[in-house]
Amino acid sequence: MRDLITSLRSHSTVILSTHIMQEVSAMCDRVLMIRHGELALDSSLADLQKSQRLLLRSSSGQTQIKSALADLGALRDIQPIATDGDTTTYALSTSLSQVDESFVSDVARKLINANAPILALHPEVRDLETVFKEVNQVAEVPYAA
Repeated sequence: MRDLITSLRSHSTVILSTHIMQEVSAMCDRVLMIRHGELALDSSLADLQKSQRLLLRSSSGQTQIKSALADLGALRDIQPIATDGDTTTYALSTSLSQVDESFVSDVARKLINANAPILALHPEVRDLETVFKEVNQVAEVPYAA
């Protein structure tokens, strides 16, 4: 089926309706999601995978990291998201439309200058499962008596 779709897409628009996000990732350039019969999302696959967050794994505490990165104007928040022994993974939220190499470089330079160990530092890559969950989150409706 994938071979057929690949051959058709070279000269036609192919619409693939599926709830299997792995198939979407493997076959599609553009993603449309429908929620309650209405278009909830229309975006390129590449744009959906971009993130405004940078992930940092370090053995430094949150206070030291916040202090080292205090003067980065695009940085909005630093939150621990996972701990494994002596290391913590932090999500660095930004005001950028997407985290770029320049911002990653600035963060690395400031952490190095503050002697904060960097075990991993990379932009978050969102997967389609996460995007799908975000699109389909239903706001809680108060119970009507």
